[in-house]
Amino acid sequence: TVYVYSVVVVTGGGSAQSEETVVSTHPLPPDGVATANITALSSSSMFIMWEEPEIVYTPIQYYLLYHNGNLILNSTRQSMTLTGLQPFSPQTFYVVACSEFGCSQGNSSTGLTLEDAPVGLAAPVLSVLARREINVVWTAPTQLNGVILEYIVQRRLLNQGAAAAITDVARVAFPTSHYTDTGLAAVTMYEYRVQALNSVGGVNSSWTAIQTGEDAPEGVKAPEQRFIASTYTEVFLPAPHHSNGVITSYSLLVNGSVQGGSSISQHFNATGLLPFTVYSLTSSVCTRAGCSVSADSLIVKTMEDQPLFISPPALSDANETSLTAQWAEPSEPNGIVTRYQLISQQICPQPGDLSGRICQEGIEVVHFTGPALSYFVTGLRPFTNYRFRVEAANTVGTAVSDWSVRVTTLQGAPSVLAVPNVTLHKHSEGSVAVEINWFYSFSYNSEQFDGYTVYQNSLLIGEVIRQKKNTSVTILDPQPGRNHSFVVTLTTAFGSATTPSGYLLASVIPTIPSQTVLVQESKTATHEQPVFIIGMVILALVILLVLFFLPQSAKIKQTKRAVAHRKKLLSSSHNQSALHPTTCGGHWARSRQSSETKQNRWS
Repeated sequence: TVYVYSVVVVTGGGSAQSEETVVSTHPLPPDGVATANITALSSSSMFIMWEEPEIVYTPIQYYLLYHNGNLILNSTRQSMTLTGLQPFSPQTFYVVACSEFGCSQGNSSTGLTLEDAPVGLAAPVLSVLARREINVVWTAPTQLNGVILEYIVQRRLLNQGAAAAITDVARVAFPTSHYTDTGLAAVTMYEYRVQALNSVGGVNSSWTAIQTGEDAPEGVKAPEQRFIASTYTEVFLPAPHHSNGVITSYSLLVNGSVQGGSSISQHFNATGLLPFTVYSLTSSVCTRAGCSVSADSLIVKTMEDQPLFISPPALSDANETSLTAQWAEPSEPNGIVTRYQLISQQICPQPGDLSGRICQEGIEVVHFTGPALSYFVTGLRPFTNYRFRVEAANTVGTAVSDWSVRVTTLQGAPSVLAVPNVTLHKHSEGSVAVEINWFYSFSYNSEQFDGYTVYQNSLLIGEVIRQKKNTSVTILDPQPGRNHSFVVTLTTAFGSATTPSGYLLASVIPTIPSQTVLVQESKTATHEQPVFIIGMVILALVILLVLFFLPQSAKIKQTKRAVAHRKKLLSSSHNQSALHPTTCGGHWARSRQSSETKQNRWS
């Protein structure tokens, strides 16, 4: 890049500018050389191409291509096909771009050539394991040329020429490299070879020959039973009719598998058996030439044992009060299951318990006992969390399942659990209060709460309580001399429920002395001046009537009646219920002021 510079000098008398100087920056080599793109064409060739560098200051003169660290191309071309590579092998390339002012190297990239058929599979090694068993062992090809998928073990009879039938006796997944061929004919020549396969093709090993062993004992008898329990049996293996050599060992086969190894002894204990299960026991007798198994079997059935492993019941079709439970037999019944029991339990936390009560796990309830594998459960509580388990029993013992997943019944109308608690409180100043508490009275059975209504002596007191946690009210100074009944109604979106009556008996309500009432009223009047003045005016009018318009004897009677009337009004005002908020929140408040105002107006 060319730049022009000059200097300007400015003073109070003017300015002057120097001559211009022309300079240029030095060119740089290319920048941002692209990474080579590699495409595998075959197992031995690849196509490599690359783009021009991102920033070129001067024209590119040539490119250098390196393969596995070696320079393989110096050209202006931007692609190349490379051959002669090994199959399924990693190849690394990077590009160097050069201009007049230098070279820059791009990042390296690696690719794999395609797979080719494997090469170099050696002949298998054979060995005789028993009279009719051949063990085949082989090694992997010297050149895998890809991912070996499997081996095929092939067998043919010897001395039958090229026309001999070839049998695929086994397909073995890589990397396993051995196989035991059984069920062969005695004293017979066989040939074996192995074929290794990948996604492209395969390679065959050469054939290896081997001869099976001599004859084994003949006329082997079935075991004889001596004792049987739920998990084991004791048997005796008789000697064969013809040993055909020296007997080297006896073996007990349980359902075709050797149980407890081999022994010279003819007494065996078959252990680890399943209860209440039928087994086939056979004898195997071996000589140095091979082994034979009895043609007949001893069929035994083990004894019953406690059932094991029963799954929790499956629950469906749940509504407000019922659901369907289904279960399967134990995975190991170990006998004949004679009965099932379906058991439920209410579990915490419970949905819809709006009262804030502490949740406690419910007792276990048995819903069903019998042989069936399903049951329609009824009598459940709405909107309640349950879990279920099932028990299976036979003549020996019982299997118990784990608890099922939680199931929640549908929401429904509320129900009553208990009568509201009615408690009388006496205060030091002589007043009394009654508390009505329904904390434990309801099962809400839904999460949609509307309100509580409280009734005293069949009359609604206060307003509907909209706060769901407010589960008590307090009434001051209940009227003495009579019984009081209280009921509470809970209303939700699904219905309502009303408790039975809770009672406050007259015998527990103290009678407040009249002088105490007058003092209390006097104190109250000092705070309610309008009511006090009206009362005094009425009292003055009554006194004037007595003094000026009635005879002296009438005055005394009239005064007694006025005083009695006054006490009656004051007592009525004092006993009128006044509601106050409780610790659960304010419900209603009917002040003594409003009661006295009504009394004064009545007077």
